[in-house]
Amino acid sequence: MLEVAARTPVLLVLEDLQAADPSTLDLVEQGLDRFDDSAILMLLVARDEFQTTWGERRDIIDMRLRRLDATAIKSIIGGICGGCALPEELLTQIESKCDGVPLYAEEFTKMVLESDLLAKREGKYELVRPLSNLAIPSSLQDSLLARLDRLRDGKSVAQWGAAIGREFSYELIKALLPDEIADNGLKELLDLEVIYKRKRTLQTTFIFKHALIQDAAYTSLLRSERREYHATIARVLLEDSGASVAQSPEIAAHHLELAERYEEAIGYWLAAGKRAGERATNKEGLAHFNKGLRLLDRLPAGRARDSLELRLQMARGPLLIPIEGNGSVAVRETFSRALELTNVLSATKERFPILFGLRSYFLSSGQLQKAHDLSRELSRLADQTGDPGHRLEAYTALANTLFFRGDFIETENQARAAMEIYDPHRFRHHAHIYGTDPGVLCLSRLSNASWQRGRPDRGRIQLAEMLTLAEDVGHQFTLTSALNLAALLRLWRREPELARECAARSFTISEEHGYRFTYAWSRMLHGQALFDLGQEDEGMRELETGFEHTRTLSAKLMEPWFGAILATAKIAKGHMSEANALLSDALDSVAESGTTYALPTLHCLKGEMLLEAADIGRGEDDAYDSFLTAANIARSHGSRATELRATVGIVKSRRGQPEEIEARRLLRDVLVYFTPGEDSKDLGEALDLVEEYPAAEITR
Repeated sequence: MLEVAARTPVLLVLEDLQAADPSTLDLVEQGLDRFDDSAILMLLVARDEFQTTWGERRDIIDMRLRRLDATAIKSIIGGICGGCALPEELLTQIESKCDGVPLYAEEFTKMVLESDLLAKREGKYELVRPLSNLAIPSSLQDSLLARLDRLRDGKSVAQWGAAIGREFSYELIKALLPDEIADNGLKELLDLEVIYKRKRTLQTTFIFKHALIQDAAYTSLLRSERREYHATIARVLLEDSGASVAQSPEIAAHHLELAERYEEAIGYWLAAGKRAGERATNKEGLAHFNKGLRLLDRLPAGRARDSLELRLQMARGPLLIPIEGNGSVAVRETFSRALELTNVLSATKERFPILFGLRSYFLSSGQLQKAHDLSRELSRLADQTGDPGHRLEAYTALANTLFFRGDFIETENQARAAMEIYDPHRFRHHAHIYGTDPGVLCLSRLSNASWQRGRPDRGRIQLAEMLTLAEDVGHQFTLTSALNLAALLRLWRREPELARECAARSFTISEEHGYRFTYAWSRMLHGQALFDLGQEDEGMRELETGFEHTRTLSAKLMEPWFGAILATAKIAKGHMSEANALLSDALDSVAESGTTYALPTLHCLKGEMLLEAADIGRGEDDAYDSFLTAANIARSHGSRATELRATVGIVKSRRGQPEEIEARRLLRDVLVYFTPGEDSKDLGEALDLVEEYPAAEITR
């Protein structure tokens, strides 16, 4: 659409937003954000009950449509009469009765013209019978019903169509009514402009001219009739080849619900939610699951009801993770309720993915020990069941928690064990059960660990494999997470342009699908990449915007790293007090949660800040202490990359001091662990520092 608008102005009209699904509303909100500088005018129409999701905006004009004045009503009446004037007393009657409602004016005028009260003479209408003979409808609905009552077959078609929805297909009407009644009724409704015909590629559909006409036709049915109509529609849909229901199970769910066949309706809401999840329309999927949960109150208590709720909660959790974040209250409550139901039902088989979901919550919310304990529990369950899929996810869970504990050696061991089991075709469905693809996640941990342990050549290969697999899997949340991880690694490798490309793509996907966590993370990564490319002001704005978004999430696990990213830029800009506050908060977060993976980086940043801020002869000792702490922690983690960075800092902080040669010797010892293939700033700087002194003098 933006491409079209670049060539010619575009008018985009969307009606009945009060009935729009979450995906449509997301599209509207994205349009509001992206159409800012384009030649696109959006006209959004909704009833009063519609609540916007985008709040107040300067680029939106909110127009409340009021009742029309007498002049406008006369214009509508004149248009229907074809320019022929009505008797003044009749015109006054219509104006008074319709009370400024245009549809009422249309319907009342048409009713009068179709009656035997008027005769057309010399370009105007004249009364041939007393006006008192006209039965005047007391409301718009009465007027609409009066018109439908005068039809032979049209009323029946209108009632069935109204039960189907605002729009209905020719094929479905023909399946519900005898051919003659269906065809005659459709013709009557088309002639009276009650409905309009839409010709599409695969089928012909009809749409009610106005939602109020549909409402009038629907409310003309008794409640018992409505229930029977919806039951019949559902039966016809389900007796079809099944293709339409498989593509849109929410349609069957809607009619089964209104037919008061609640247990069947819940099953189809469940299918609809899963279908939406497969299409990466998570908000829509959650809306379907929530409709199913709401109907549970209509069922009697017992195993059947609890089993349905368990299935809904288990399916709901993986869709909540990208939208609300792993560490959100909604994720915790969903998986906790599911676990409670497994105890009630003695459903041992279902416990594994539920415990995995709870582990994800504890990990993201910074409760690392609980997450690790659950990872070990998953490993025990996998041993008991012998299920390869369970073993795969247990290894993946351990690799992930060990990574955030800073144990990169054992992270590699667990991730390799997972990859020995992983098959992308056999386990493709796991992304929809566990929230992300295990192969992609394990390759990301292996690539990260390889870089940390001084094997950049291997890490580069694993990074490429991760991105290729993420594209092939076709799971959007997995892909956006992989792109963020790739951007992070490329920033570490001092490849800002490649990092910017990955972060920008992740940002686009996250914004499109409403993935809050990866959206915030990608903005920070994009900001850091811009900063490193020399676009410091724009990069800082992106970093700060992304950081503010992260603070709205329950993501204590990543708080230290987010703080480190922003602090890096603040130090580079000389904003030392802000950097110091960020680092203090990050270190407090580590102390609270035990997520030590970022700890050596935080101490490196503190040392670098102290070196930058130090006056001559002051601050170097404190910086040295920070770098030394960072190096010791990194060594215990098996992170040679961060140890190298810390050791470079040690050398810088000992310049001109008696310990300088010893510091350079220490740096040479760390360099031994690195294989060829690394071209990062840290390694280049380390080699330069070593070469400043002859090897013989350093080793003496």
